[in-house]
Amino acid sequence: MIFPENGRSSTMQRSMWIVLLIGWFLLICTESLGQVSVQKSQRRMEKIERPQKLAEPPSDSGHIDYLSPFVNGYARAKVRDLWGYVDMNMHFVVTPRFDGASDFQNGKALILGAGKMKFVSPDGTVLGDLDETRNDDTTGLSYRLSDTLYVSSRLGVMLREYPRLNADTTAVLPYGTPVEVIEEPTTHRLDLVDNVRGYWVLVTARQEDGYVFDGFMSKLPPPDSILEDQFMGSLRNYSLRQIGALGPMYRVEVEPRDYGSYHVYDVQQLHGGMLLTVEMFYEGYETTLEVPNLSVREGLTLIHALLSQNAKDNRISYRTIREDEIGFNYEFGGYCSIKKLSNGILRIKMGGSL
Repeated sequence: MIFPENGRSSTMQRSMWIVLLIGWFLLICTESLGQVSVQKSQRRMEKIERPQKLAEPPSDSGHIDYLSPFVNGYARAKVRDLWGYVDMNMHFVVTPRFDGASDFQNGKALILGAGKMKFVSPDGTVLGDLDETRNDDTTGLSYRLSDTLYVSSRLGVMLREYPRLNADTTAVLPYGTPVEVIEEPTTHRLDLVDNVRGYWVLVTARQEDGYVFDGFMSKLPPPDSILEDQFMGSLRNYSLRQIGALGPMYRVEVEPRDYGSYHVYDVQQLHGGMLLTVEMFYEGYETTLEVPNLSVREGLTLIHALLSQNAKDNRISYRTIREDEIGFNYEFGGYCSIKKLSNGILRIKMGGSL
């Protein structure tokens, strides 16, 4: 490039060229800095928009479809309709393999697998079935020495001096009266009273000893009122209020509400080896009370007491009547089933539509 060497014109031309060179240099620097800034911004956006890796399930399990909130350090994770658990580091500690799962409480969770409820530890070890501690009594009676029985007949029962119907009466025990068994029960005192089969048992009641006919007695305390709510709350509220919970309630989810469907089990162990399960889904509910060593008659007496008198007398339609099972429908679409299982457990179910 040649600049003129003299004159005002040559001076102005040199100034213009210098300004152009400086502008060209600044333009190149600005474009370079802009490209660096855009690249940094893109990298920041990639970090923000990239989804966080929740957990690495087994290679054959696919991605996580549902992740519950963390409770006691673990979250339930659902993969391909099977439940497992992840820890706070988002690592699987229990491989997804269960049909339903609850949160961990007191170091264990309740899972549903192969149609059975089982407890598991945080490392996936099965701790045992719910049924393992509820064994049948080989005597064939629902009570033992020192057990408490309750008068289940609305007419009350007679406390008699000897174990026979024509013995002298020492007291009349009203409905709901508790008595204590003070002699080892025996099946040698079989009798039939008012077409009810049962045994005579020695008890103490109101500071008096005597014999009562156990066909009108029950291990279960009577409901507070015969006019209990006959829908979902009836059997559940009775169990929790008058039998009492032994431990925490475990909610076993099969289908979370977020899925557009809903299917859960609320499971609670009760005193006396009893188990309360409330199954809830969009279409309805089913409440199940399982009681060791209880007769079908005692279960039916309880259900009649939970239903209103009108339902008991006029609105029950029996479906099944057998020695080991009774089933019937009652008003407003409700149903009930009372069945003696082979392991000695009496299973009482009440359900209906919502």
